[in-house]
Amino acid sequence: NVEYNEVQSILQPAGLSDHDESTGQSPYPGNTNQIILKLSTYISALTESQGIVPEFVNPKYADDSRTVFLTPTRLESMMQDYPKLITDPDAKMSFVLMERWISYSPVKNNIKQGVALSEKGLPPMTASTGEADLYAANRELLRLAGMQVTDASTASFGGVPILPGPRVIFAPSFAVGCGDVLHKVSGGKLSARSTLIVSGANIKIQNLDLDGTLIVRAVPGAHVVLKDLTVKNRGWAIELLKGGGARAPEELRVRGYQLVKYEQRVIEFTEPGDFVCAT
Repeated sequence: NVEYNEVQSILQPAGLSDHDESTGQSPYPGNTNQIILKLSTYISALTESQGIVPEFVNPKYADDSRTVFLTPTRLESMMQDYPKLITDPDAKMSFVLMERWISYSPVKNNIKQGVALSEKGLPPMTASTGEADLYAANRELLRLAGMQVTDASTASFGGVPILPGPRVIFAPSFAVGCGDVLHKVSGGKLSARSTLIVSGANIKIQNLDLDGTLIVRAVPGAHVVLKDLTVKNRGWAIELLKGGGARAPEELRVRGYQLVKYEQRVIEFTEPGDFVCAT
């Protein structure tokens, strides 16, 4: 794996491109800064290198003139340089390639930077897209579980395009991965304007029909089945900030919108036991 700021300097002399016309993607995928090490090999590399690793600087410029820094430049080292320190001929190195929707959506840019990236056809990586991508990832998990999910139309906030819904939030107690959702959800429908929030370890959702906002909570020891439940209400909506957001708190200004809670249904189980909710 090669750091993004080094790709062109390696590819161009070889006459290679970072863009595959057939897929629209790079044939040289980036990394998500996650690495798994075998400790014995790592200790050996540390011992031989005495902890001395390659270092570099990667200036971030304010514009294409490359005369003004956007942020202070710092000395860095790259995790992908670690394999270069390994001298054991039997050491094995590999990588796992995953779809972006389930693995990577950083929040690192302000709205102005996000707009510029979006205009270049690149992910904006703003607070708004980070939030929207979380909802989108959970929607994909629901689809894998057999639920019919309708995406909302693309909307622009501050010039950054996002898919604003439906909004799906799983607390870690309910699901931390694909397997949990597949085990606990089956069938159902979710409209484009819906919001679904689930918190509780032992909740199963069977053929839920949601058009609005539903919040489900269950304490440890409460075993809950939502069976053929239909919920329809006014729900919640993402709306532009009033007055351009000049008086809005910072956490809203960096998104360009606010969440307005009109109506919701809350189903909460505060005691252990077995429960079936069908109405």
